[in-house]
Amino acid sequence: MGANCQIDKVFMTPLEAARMLESLGASFEEVVGAYLRASESGPHRAEALWAASRLCRLNNKFAEGYEYARRGLTVERHGDGLGAQDWIYDYGLLDEFAVNAYWAGAYQDCLDACERILHERKCPEAKRPRIEANAAFARQQLGIRPSSLFESSQRYFSFDRYTKERRYYQKYDEIFRAKNFSPATMLEVGVHQGASTKVFASVYPDLKIVAIDLNTYDLDFAEFPHVTYLQADQGDQDHLRSICEEHFPQGIDLVIDDASHIGYLSKLTFEAVFPYLRAGGLYVVEDWATGYLDDWPDGSHYQEFAVAMHGGLLPKRFPSHDCGMVGFIKSLVDLADDIKPRVRAPHTRTHMIRSLEVSPGIAIAEKA
Repeated sequence: MGANCQIDKVFMTPLEAARMLESLGASFEEVVGAYLRASESGPHRAEALWAASRLCRLNNKFAEGYEYARRGLTVERHGDGLGAQDWIYDYGLLDEFAVNAYWAGAYQDCLDACERILHERKCPEAKRPRIEANAAFARQQLGIRPSSLFESSQRYFSFDRYTKERRYYQKYDEIFRAKNFSPATMLEVGVHQGASTKVFASVYPDLKIVAIDLNTYDLDFAEFPHVTYLQADQGDQDHLRSICEEHFPQGIDLVIDDASHIGYLSKLTFEAVFPYLRAGGLYVVEDWATGYLDDWPDGSHYQEFAVAMHGGLLPKRFPSHDCGMVGFIKSLVDLADDIKPRVRAPHTRTHMIRSLEVSPGIAIAEKA
């Protein structure tokens, strides 16, 4: 034990000296040289090579950083040592290796390292989104199409407040797999900066997408020739019908309403577009919980209502919170396919729903 401690001291002394040089602002060459000398004094330890790789990355010396991290990954871990930093061995070296590899043009090495980190699950959860994004960038460079919407969302996710949360894509992946659903046509109502449009377009290269928004921006869809970007008001039913008839003469497989999140406007959109949805197609309404928000135009805090007895016997009505989008989603139950035709209006025949799944943030109606 004493011998091992002495060996580690021989390594730690020059390592601390190198760290001091870096903190004092010594030149890149001086500091990297000091870290390499520390590594030579302790070839059984990888901390110095990690530090050299990190310093190279920070100074855009990616080929060198890639090489130092590669060397560090060959160091076998021999239990706890004096001043050992476990996280460097768990994921730190792999992370530096991956980033330097990407910028050095070694995209497959980058992808392999990222996937290993994600698979071993030793890195903090807070770091996973960045590592997943790095893996997505590497796949893009290698020409590997994303295997899921959730994976693709790594590339296009931004911290803009209006960007779709990544859990939505995870839910779509689950639903699509369960239903063996692969859409050929899609209408997206409300696209903002186009992130979600690009997510779907990258995963489904043969999917015909018409993306509409009240306000159009100078968005670049050049990478996706199967996307048509149009200006439209979701409350203009005649315009919506004309878009459906022109672009989807055989019907639509998937509709996503991520526009105003105003109950009445979403209802108008549904009435105009749902008849064009094919049997088995999915109609998705996002962010329906705005109906519970006091500061939303048609929302309100949650309200409970007393149940009144009918004729002194049983209650006939069960009133509930129905503000804005919440009321609209609840109204879709009336379109369930098993309601007998004699109790529904004739015009609702084209609006019948086979199933309705409501989960936090997303409601999905399947056309009968």
